[in-house]
Amino acid sequence: MIDLRDPRVLGGLSYGYGGRGDVLLGRVRAGYFGQAGVRDPHVVQHADGRPVIRGGKLYLTLTNAGLGFFQQAHWAVWTLDLADPTRLEQVATLFFTRDGVVLGDHAGQIVYDRGRFILAMSSWGDFDFAGVHVRHATTTADVLSGVHVLATEPLPLPTEVSSWDPALTRIGGRWHVAFVESPAQQPAFEFHPALAAGPRGAGRAEDLALLGAEPRWTRPRARSSSASADSGTSWRATATPASTRSTTRGCGCWAR
Repeated sequence: MIDLRDPRVLGGLSYGYGGRGDVLLGRVRAGYFGQAGVRDPHVVQHADGRPVIRGGKLYLTLTNAGLGFFQQAHWAVWTLDLADPTRLEQVATLFFTRDGVVLGDHAGQIVYDRGRFILAMSSWGDFDFAGVHVRHATTTADVLSGVHVLATEPLPLPTEVSSWDPALTRIGGRWHVAFVESPAQQPAFEFHPALAAGPRGAGRAEDLALLGAEPRWTRPRARSSSASADSGTSWRATATPASTRSTTRGCGCWAR
């Protein structure tokens, strides 16, 4: 079977079209697959939590659903016109390399910090019900435009179980990372929100320690964990749990 995730296989392919007999072709288009739906919205932000806005447009990431399960989805950057919120436009497509293949890992966040972009995402690209983890990358390329393929590495979160949906913000000189902890993905998904932070002045992947988690949610409701900066500003990492009536799997949206 041909593995279309293999860079060597992809490098030997190209677009083509044609016909036999009296066939007239018109309006032929080729390009990357769009989406069969979107999910996992997350505003692109600066490290201090401010949203990234350019030319009156708010930038956000969305998971572009494919014609299948998690493995057929991929990550994309979109813009929302603040003068006309009905105008939503995809402006970038993101793929990631790991374990020798190109994958559509998704469900994460992009943070702009000091001339570089920090990307954190979940390893859904090859999900087989045997675990999920958070990965990250840093680049000076403008990932808010065009198509990008980036190498990633695991983000060392303070958990012994699966994790996904990372959300990063630097508060009071400390990186705070909200994420989902998941003890099991079968026969049913079990998960809850968690919050970690590193030492003051350390990098986002250095010595993260668990600040708290909410392992027992019996009904859908919003919960939050708080953190305070030296300025007295109060921050909250909010989440909405899943239930028998909901398929929501995410958490980790910072607000102040």
